[in-house]
Amino acid sequence: MKTSSAELGKVLTELITANVDRASAYRYVTESSSNLYSDLTGIFHRMSEKSIQFADDLRKELQQLPPIPNDAAIGNGNSSTALKNGFDLNDRGGVLAGYEKREENIQRVYGRALDNASVNSAPLLRELLAAQKMSLKIAYETIRKYRQPEYVR
Repeated sequence: MKTSSAELGKVLTELITANVDRASAYRYVTESSSNLYSDLTGIFHRMSEKSIQFADDLRKELQQLPPIPNDAAIGNGNSSTALKNGFDLNDRGGVLAGYEKREENIQRVYGRALDNASVNSAPLLRELLAAQKMSLKIAYETIRKYRQPEYVR
């Protein structure tokens, strides 16, 4: 069980990090002064808030486990630095493409978590992760929608 708890702790830490970084990235654009995102500001704000809530829920699950080694730092929300270095805020299509990749990545993180044997041995946690993944899938589809030519300015 000890190995299972440690493995579960690593999985939860990875999910927390992914959600904190996702929230930070969406917050970065919502706080920009660009008019290119006026139609997306509310959507991005809700996506950021949702990831903050997901991270909080996952932290509660993590706190119920025995302490895990400190070798896996929990996300600090510095992804906006990477975003600043990788995207031009004036390139709406480029920013949306970057966010689409982020959403694909978080889907993969959740997919790996749901395939993990430790998660499968914790049915309530598995249910929580499946619900979060479904919500994130809707966000992914929303980003894909806004990448369509009729939405890109």
